[in-house]
Formats: sequence, C-alpha cells, structure tokens
Amino acid sequence: MELPLIILGLGNKILGDDGAGILVAERLKKRLQNIPQIKVDTTSLGGLRIIDLIKDYNSAIIIDTIKSGMKPAGHIYMFSHKNFINSLRMVSYHDINFCTAIEFAKKMNIQMPKEIFIYAIEAKQIDVFTYKINREIKTAIDICTEKIVSFIEKEFNLKSTEVATN
Repeated sequence: MELPLIILGLGNKILGDDGAGILVAERLKKRLQNIPQIKVDTTSLGGLRIIDLIKDYNSAIIIDTIKSGMKPAGHIYMFSHKNFINSLRMVSYHDINFCTAIEFAKKMNIQMPKEIFIYAIEAKQIDVFTYKINREIKTAIDICTEKIVSFIEKEFNLKSTEVATN
C-alpha cells in the first residue's frame, strides 16, 4: 500500500547546525499533526538505511544541512533527488550516497517515492560537538519550515486550515 507523503528530517543535534533538519521536522510534525496522509519523522541515518524509512511512500521531502561553502550560512536550497549535490548526511565513507541508494532500491523492486524533494540548509559549523545552533541557522529553520508548509499546501492541495499555526 502506497502512502502519500513522508517528511524526513536528517541530522545530529549534538553537532550544532547539523541538527537543523531534525529541528525543522520537529516543527513540521506539530504543524501537520492533524493531516493523516503525512508522516513526519527524523533520523541520523544515511545512504541505504534511508530506504526503509521512505519506501512505500508516493512522495518524500528530505530536510538536511549542507556545507558547500557556495552560499552564506542559512541559505536554503531546494532540489529534486535527481539534481541533488551530496551533503555530509547523504554520503559517507561507510555508505553509498543518497541518490545511488534510491537507484539501488528501484533495481531491487523496492517501492520508492516517485518524487523526492530535498531542502538543505547551508550550515556554518557541523564538525564540533555542541547543542548550540548559529543565529543564521536558527533563522533558516523558521524560514525553511514555512517554505515547506507553503510547498505542501500548494503541491498536495491542502487547505491552510488543515495546517496548525506555529
């Protein structure tokens, strides 16, 4: 049975800005709690392990941080999985990258989402153990949450009355 939409926040809260994806997902979980066709979840996993979390959904929204250095901290990227550039979560030395995992799952006849949208917040610092999130990232978390709510309302034809306010 195919389910409509999963929203998956990736990250690690003890690595400062790297927790942004999880924090956005936690906010969305509260905002979208009254919409049964949307599941919101969080994970620290990457690569092949994500397959089990998003299989059997029609669509997926993945939220993560990225440290590309191409844009200032707090910049929000929106990609399809087809044009996604690697983030620290989406690829590691011990795992395959996200897009390869999706293609592998399809070859194994595992039902993957037809559409995967990725929101990535440009991080300032993700390699120090801290719960502190930089100011630019805190602002981006608020903005990213609203962008995803607007996207969901438009893309999935939801009424704004279905979505809880902050």
